[in-house]
Amino acid sequence: MITLRFPVSLLIRVCLAATLFCAGCSHGNSVGVSSTSKQKMFVTIADSSQIQVFRNAAEGAEPKQTIKESASDRPVDCSINYAGEVYVANQNGNVRVYGAGRDEVYRLIKNYQGPHTRLEHPVGIAVNLAGSFYVADAGNGHGRVEWFSGGANEDIFPDKVLEGADTGISEPGGVAIDGSGRTFVTDRKSNRVLIFDPNAHDDDAPIVMLDGLHQPGRIAVDDLVNLYVVNGDNSVVVLSSTGPESWGPPVTITDKLTSPGAIATNQSSQIAVGANGGIWFFATDSQRESDPLFHWDASSPQTNPSGVCFH
Repeated sequence: MITLRFPVSLLIRVCLAATLFCAGCSHGNSVGVSSTSKQKMFVTIADSSQIQVFRNAAEGAEPKQTIKESASDRPVDCSINYAGEVYVANQNGNVRVYGAGRDEVYRLIKNYQGPHTRLEHPVGIAVNLAGSFYVADAGNGHGRVEWFSGGANEDIFPDKVLEGADTGISEPGGVAIDGSGRTFVTDRKSNRVLIFDPNAHDDDAPIVMLDGLHQPGRIAVDDLVNLYVVNGDNSVVVLSSTGPESWGPPVTITDKLTSPGAIATNQSSQIAVGANGGIWFFATDSQRESDPLFHWDASSPQTNPSGVCFH
């Protein structure tokens, strides 16, 4: 059972804004794709150091473009700002940003890397509409979340860092932000979702803690502040918002998912879950063991989805 704890009594006025989030991915043929799901889809493939670009989620298996990173890069998550620039978190210690010109070809436009950034082992990324972004970093056994304003790049210091005993961040699994700027961090060690005030920094305590998860990984938040969390027990948990700082009873989706590693919501209010073998799309009101709306089959050797995002 998931319980709510409120270390700090604080009422936040939630400003709902359309934000985009990223999670697990792959590519393949789609079945039963909603006609309203015509939006650009980006797929990160860690094993082959690629980001594949699909013109919309209803198209076939072939990407319109493949962004090839260096062989040492392992893209594990992605997120997109209002301008459609793709922020890619690489597990080997960097964040790369890709933008498209009039020719719609994506090229590297920013790069965050170096000792000042403190990026060691990113596990998740979330960018807001303006291009400021959070990175959940496992560190060297010392987990934290870093925030960059999104202006300058290269080897710069983060603008703020969430870390320390009071934060509850030990082994982060993912990060997301809502329209009001609150930060949602999953912690695999404590089996919690930790929710932070927009102005939180250093060793600040979360304003809400959601207990009872099972080694939670990636997390997504939609514009109604509903939460979608990948669990380490091959399930996905949906928590519907019931107030500024409260969420209803969890709904667990299993559908025999194998090693789900990422999650996102698209503009058609569908849940996209990246797991072994492809991406499964579910309705947001799905129940336990619900059938997916459609499924993208992965093509060998791209059987390990690592990130998906929509714009």
